[in-house]
Amino acid sequence: MKEKARPSFAFEFQALIFKEINVPNFFENCKNLASLVVENGSTIAVTDSMLKRRQQLGLPEISSPDRIEVKKLANATGLCESLKEEN
Repeated sequence: MKEKARPSFAFEFQALIFKEINVPNFFENCKNLASLVVENGSTIAVTDSMLKRRQQLGLPEISSPDRIEVKKLANATGLCESLKEEN
């Protein structure tokens, strides 16, 4: 039985990856995550149950991000402008 040749990383492997990943959706998801960070300072909402579980596990408290500071950074780096251009 003949062994299949392994793909060369440079081209064939990337082609396999792009077949598995829907590239437009990937970029759209990145944009959505960036928007969440700009608006909320985080990509996830920290719930009371999460905080309670962390306390039970003896983990340190999570401090809330300074939304104003995050917005300033996003403006200074051009992220807000990039997000507006995409809409």
